[in-house]
Amino acid sequence: GPVHINVPFREPLYPADGFKWQYSKRVPVVKRSFTVRNLDHGQWDMLLQEWSKARKILVVGGQGSYSKTLCTALERFCRHTLVPIAGDVVSNLAGVAGLIQHVEIILEADEAVLETLKPDLLISFNQAIVSKNLKLFLRKYQPSQHWHVQLDQFPSDTFNCLSQIIPMDPAAFFDKLTGIVKQRTNNPWYKLWQKFETKAKQITRTFLSKDHFNELQVTGEIINRLGGKHLHLSNSSPVRLADLIGVIPEIIEISANRGTSGIDGCTSTAVGHALVNERTNVLITGDMAFFYDRNAFWHHYKLPNLKIIILNNHGGGIFKLIPGPREQPELEELFVTQQSLTAKNSADDFGLKYLYCNKPDDVFKRLEQLFETHDHATVLEIEFNQELGNIYQELKQGINKEL
Repeated sequence: GPVHINVPFREPLYPADGFKWQYSKRVPVVKRSFTVRNLDHGQWDMLLQEWSKARKILVVGGQGSYSKTLCTALERFCRHTLVPIAGDVVSNLAGVAGLIQHVEIILEADEAVLETLKPDLLISFNQAIVSKNLKLFLRKYQPSQHWHVQLDQFPSDTFNCLSQIIPMDPAAFFDKLTGIVKQRTNNPWYKLWQKFETKAKQITRTFLSKDHFNELQVTGEIINRLGGKHLHLSNSSPVRLADLIGVIPEIIEISANRGTSGIDGCTSTAVGHALVNERTNVLITGDMAFFYDRNAFWHHYKLPNLKIIILNNHGGGIFKLIPGPREQPELEELFVTQQSLTAKNSADDFGLKYLYCNKPDDVFKRLEQLFETHDHATVLEIEFNQELGNIYQELKQGINKEL
């Protein structure tokens, strides 16, 4: 019979010429506190001792569902401790005042800046992280201590420096910590992160205001019109584009198939959400992710609350951004896999309403038509000719200049 073998690969997946494989002989020892709802007095005392030694403390939220309780707990914690809290697009923490949303942009800075942003103590919670720069930064500039707060499951050691697993609900943990640590009225470390967040936001807004027609700008326009809707982001480009832009707090929740990643099943996830709730569900997807998962529409439900926006650049444009694939001679054939399809035939096959746009003057009108349709699931396909890699390089130049 068939045999399925799963093989985990370590990075780098795309070695440079002459790369020599080396394996660390260090076996990490990770302590785990075996408790369910709280820590005992001795464990809290140990955490407080480590807390008191750290001058630079950073909190990072990974992928998680929206929780008003958690956001409220984090706001109280931040006001009391003046500790910066970073959360990328899938963290659903956009409503937390002072959140560092543009960490991917901030960490494009040079080595001198990155050195100043190295934490002594990292506190993370929830699941996967989208930001590649954040992963690389914390793996290179490792904190002395890394606590991960997660009630269930054994977390992966994403940053290769995990030292303490705290099996608590994150909201309960931050509420407790707020009540037992000293209040701060001034913290230069917090002000530094806030300064860079403000700069990163300005860089993004300046870039988006330019008279161009590209995926990053269109994604920004879409996000600005999504107050109160459930946003779904497919892998690989859309979730990264939204992470660069940052989202407005009025978006109630963001869903993305992170963790396993890959483009398979992103549309199916959005369809499933639309089936079980009455809110407007908006999926921003790439052409490859859409075509890979066309069978998501192989059902008999009209789903008038599902709106699908396809950013069609006729291939896997994300691979022109990622160091590794873009240097490979097989880039165009095996990674980008250019294709000439549009979604018109697929929409007709499954009885979806279809809208099309390929110029900036039509974007606003088509978005209005998309959200005015209430009788069936609707597809808006936006076709681009400009190289995503060129757009990203232009943005990076602006980042390097400003930071």
